[in-house]
Amino acid sequence: MKLRLGIALAALVVVATAGLGAPIVYFGTLASFGGPGELDLTGTFSCSWNPAGPTTPVGGLTFVNDAGATYQGITYWSQNTTYPWGTKPEYGSTQDANNLETVMYGIRWSASPNSVNVTLPTYAGRQHKLQLIFSENYWAAPGRRTFDINVGGSLAVDEFDTLAVTGGWSGQPTRGAVYTYSFVPAAGTVAISLTPGTTASDKNPILNALTLEVTIPTSPGGYSARVLSASPHIYLRLDEDPGVTRALDFAVQDGIQPGTYSNSPTLGVAGIPGTVADPDTAARFNGTNQSVLILDAPDPTAYTLEAWAMLESTANQSLIVRTDGAGPAANWSHQLRVNSGTFEHYLHDGAVRSVLGTTVVQPGVWYYVVGTATNGGQMNLYVNGQSEGTPVSIGNLWTGGDRWMLGSNSGQSMGYFLGTLDEVAIYSSVLSQSEIAEHYRLGSSLVPEPATFGLVALGALAVARRRRRRRAA
Repeated sequence: MKLRLGIALAALVVVATAGLGAPIVYFGTLASFGGPGELDLTGTFSCSWNPAGPTTPVGGLTFVNDAGATYQGITYWSQNTTYPWGTKPEYGSTQDANNLETVMYGIRWSASPNSVNVTLPTYAGRQHKLQLIFSENYWAAPGRRTFDINVGGSLAVDEFDTLAVTGGWSGQPTRGAVYTYSFVPAAGTVAISLTPGTTASDKNPILNALTLEVTIPTSPGGYSARVLSASPHIYLRLDEDPGVTRALDFAVQDGIQPGTYSNSPTLGVAGIPGTVADPDTAARFNGTNQSVLILDAPDPTAYTLEAWAMLESTANQSLIVRTDGAGPAANWSHQLRVNSGTFEHYLHDGAVRSVLGTTVVQPGVWYYVVGTATNGGQMNLYVNGQSEGTPVSIGNLWTGGDRWMLGSNSGQSMGYFLGTLDEVAIYSSVLSQSEIAEHYRLGSSLVPEPATFGLVALGALAVARRRRRRRAA
């Protein structure tokens, strides 16, 4: 992992040994905790993992199980998983304390000389905060188990011993240890490796839980502020720097559903006009094999799909589609696409449903395209803030999906997207026509409306007439 030194070195803390057997900290910090109030569980988390036990909420943050870790983009390897493990910790009588005890009651571990390895997705150039959380439930006294903590390929803590941090326990563990490290990555992942120690008889590394928090920049206003005020479920501005592999989700109120760029779309190209006062860039797709994957398991009962698109071809192609692990060529619904030279909103509710627009797509022009649908209601299509086509009554939306794809191909001979996408948002609700019109107005704010031209022209003509009259007088 490459770090931007200006910020990363500020987080580097060298701690002298407190005594014989104490772990040596080269960067980051170690602390003891006795309950959820002594951990950082508030903020915007891209990862929060319970490696051995069930998905469990603690203090408003949900620690997901292994299945959830896949959706968070976490990859990992260890020899063993044990739950329950040893003596269950005791942190108090509140529900959050009880839930944290559940999280800390299991471990991923490996027998020496093997390691526990985890890779977490990151957002290049953004501030991150890592917490590795430990509870020693087997041994009660310090000095019995040690292992090393490595972050980004560098030794962070030498001869880490949970009980050297907490002081040990009698009866049952009442305190755990947390390793914390703040950093700004230059790459798209951070690797964590827990490797066997050398000083204790038990050298087997363990991991009870982890979190990764990311700082999401606040919107300066304008278009993005209006989108965020409508509470999107997913909001990808697609404004990453070239070379970045993860698309940041700015909709943080229900967790982060990041995107993963596939086959390197061109990043940093010019975005829509209305973001000049709220600057960002966009992503160009080559129409051959490039896309963005967004893992998102909950199936919506209603949705709004929103995207700005500038096409380089009017061939049949997909902008946004919901699919599953088989891919959009096999299973697809909840789709915005171009069909026969016009925009189309397509879905499946047990039968094929679609609303075909009327605007003839022109290459090199920005379009604002929106599709809305709700169970037992109607599906609609909007282009440039205006309703197009005939709304269609639908039944219940397809519930087999677990991911969205931007720019991919799909069934019915829809090709990969060729052109530029910007400001893609997915809502778990139906936006009103007035909200859609306002988003279009803000996003295209540098494109004067015909009425504005007319008013300016009339005003100029009136001024010219007054000047002529004064000269004649």
